[in-house]
Amino acid sequence: MLDRRLSMDTTRLTAREIGLGDVALLHELTVSVGWPHRRRDLAFLIEHGRGYVGCDEIGRAIGAALWVPMGPDHAQLGMSLTVPRFEARRGWRWLWDRNRDEAAGRTLMCNAMWNRVPVYEDEGFRRVGKVHQFQGRAAMPGPLPAPPAGEELRLGGLADLADIRRLDRAALDCDRSAILAAALERWDLRVIARKGTITGFAICRPFGRGHVIGPIVAGDDAGAIALAAPFVAEHAGDFLRVDSARTAGEFAAFLAGCGLRVAGEAEQMRLGPDARTDPAAISYALMSQALG
Repeated sequence: MLDRRLSMDTTRLTAREIGLGDVALLHELTVSVGWPHRRRDLAFLIEHGRGYVGCDEIGRAIGAALWVPMGPDHAQLGMSLTVPRFEARRGWRWLWDRNRDEAAGRTLMCNAMWNRVPVYEDEGFRRVGKVHQFQGRAAMPGPLPAPPAGEELRLGGLADLADIRRLDRAALDCDRSAILAAALERWDLRVIARKGTITGFAICRPFGRGHVIGPIVAGDDAGAIALAAPFVAEHAGDFLRVDSARTAGEFAAFLAGCGLRVAGEAEQMRLGPDARTDPAAISYALMSQALG
């Protein structure tokens, strides 16, 4: 009688450094696990990150993991995924450990799925918050909210890069200069300024099924809302996503009023000293969970 069982325990895997030539391969992997990334999203991650892709004997990608340098002292671990069979066996550790070792000596940050949190805690990471994935068909429920009194809302560009870097560093305590410079060359930027000095900014870019607004850095909820609202209006009726640590207060209520609901969450984790942030520059939305 024909044996219906098949052993797959002898699969031999190979890890190699990931490059821009692997975009199509990585896209096949993200599609297989239901992630929304398009090829252009993955190309941007690979452009600014380092990491590995794991393949089987016939060249199929079974896992990948990247880390993104953020200045000499910080790094974001992200884009860590494997096909379900290897996820169940913690096969992702094989690639994740390589990234952790390469980034050793830096403060490490990541946004962890619930099933990986205990493993990260065993490595010394601690929980520092949660990030919530707001998404849905965008709708602008009324007129655009005005910026805070005394502040001007305007379009921004590469000429504002120095101020954007300053605010971003104050909000996150790490250096994303290269990432921000690339973002301003490609995507839409709005800023809030008081007497000519920029006090907040937001970027909107194509991502996955539609667009994502992030990062958003502002001094208060009113500023964050004023920055996000024009992007919501521009993409009304389309799929929109915002990754934010805020689920209460005026900003979270604004997102809900625009049709964006929490569809998932991740645990924000950190290995290293606490971030030294400026209360005048608050991170209201991430650029992405892999880019902070």
